[in-house]
Amino acid sequence: MSLLLDFVEFGMQPAEAVIAPRFATDHHEDSFDPNPVREQTFIQAGSLAISSAVDAEVRDELTRRGHQVEARNGPIATPVMLWADADTYYAAGDPAAGRHAAGLDDGV
Repeated sequence: MSLLLDFVEFGMQPAEAVIAPRFATDHHEDSFDPNPVREQTFIQAGSLAISSAVDAEVRDELTRRGHQVEARNGPIATPVMLWADADTYYAAGDPAAGRHAAGLDDGV
C-alpha cells in the first residue's frame, strides 16, 4: 500500500518509491480461516511494521494511538515497480531487498 501511495499521492517516480520508508500490517482477516466469528480470524490485530527510517516521534505517536509498532531496519516486503508512460517504461526494485530492474532489447 505504501508503494502505491508514494507513487499516486506523493508523485514519486518508481526509483524513489521503492526505496522510500514503508509500512505493513497484519491487521486483517485470515481469509483461509473458516471461523464464523470473523473478529477471531485477525492475523495480528493492531500490528504495524514501519521502517526504522521513520522519525521516532512518528512511531511514538502511532503507539500512543494504539498501534503495536515494530520498527524494522531491513526492507519491508520486496517491492518492484513498472510504469508505462506513453512510449517510456520506468522500472525499479528495492536494492535493500535484493531487487533490481533491467530492460531487454526486443530486437526492433
